Amino acid sequence: MKIKRLRIAGFGPFKNEQVIDFERFDDDGIFLITGKTGAGKSSILDAICFALYGNVPRYEGTESQLRSDYCEPQDPTFVELDFGLGDQDYRLYRTPRYEKARKRGPGTTVAQPDARLDVRDSEGWRTIATRPVEVGHELTRILPLKQDQFLQVILLAQNRFQKFLLARTDDRRAVLRTLFGTARFEQLETELISRRRSLDEELAAVGLRLTGLAAAVAGQAQCEEAEGTADRDWFDRARQRLDGQFGLAIDAAERAGASATAATEHCRVQEDLRRRQDRRDAAA
Repeated sequence: MKIKRLRIAGFGPFKNEQVIDFERFDDDGIFLITGKTGAGKSSILDAICFALYGNVPRYEGTESQLRSDYCEPQDPTFVELDFGLGDQDYRLYRTPRYEKARKRGPGTTVAQPDARLDVRDSEGWRTIATRPVEVGHELTRILPLKQDQFLQVILLAQNRFQKFLLARTDDRRAVLRTLFGTARFEQLETELISRRRSLDEELAAVGLRLTGLAAAVAGQAQCEEAEGTADRDWFDRARQRLDGQFGLAIDAAERAGASATAATEHCRVQEDLRRRQDRRDAAA
């Protein structure tokens, strides 16, 4: 948000209408508001805060102190603020509650607070909200900072600086995130945390599967089960043990095969001998 122009009258020490064009200082990059005590330096900042949020923090919402003491009953009191937000320009007009002269007859009457919000388009200024309540709702939607955040990081009074420094970490973090637009980093952090949890769940499932495989391998290899989740070295040792047992089993199978062949041949010879002996006995 950029403050571009301020027009005030009957506000603080300023009885007559005053216009401050802040865009005149754009080329300077930075400027300083100076003056003697009571000259109205703080009133300029108060007028900006009053225009945006409808009250001034150092008066604690007391509108009676906003009107200039130099004003006559017929003098108006108002604040008009032009500010830019993104590519859009807005004009905000606001008046406090104050005593004004009656339109008819002597004496005074109470002028109720008033507000109006305009937006600039291709045809000029167009009113989008009237009355303080409607303007407040529209500003809540438009402004990037709430009033307490604005008072902490933009318009930080001297007696509020220590309060900001001593604020809770969560409160200061919320203000700084809003001020510097770090919501995207918070969103990225949330996504990374969610992804980490998902990967942790997958890792836990893989660990359970490895534990089951290790128990099966330990039973087949007749070796001790791994403590916790078996790693690759444990499976390599188990595979080597099984390879050794497999080699021994092959040797045993070859020896058993040779013995079976010899036994089969011996059985055939013995059966042939028995048949001839039977024929001999029958001939006899």
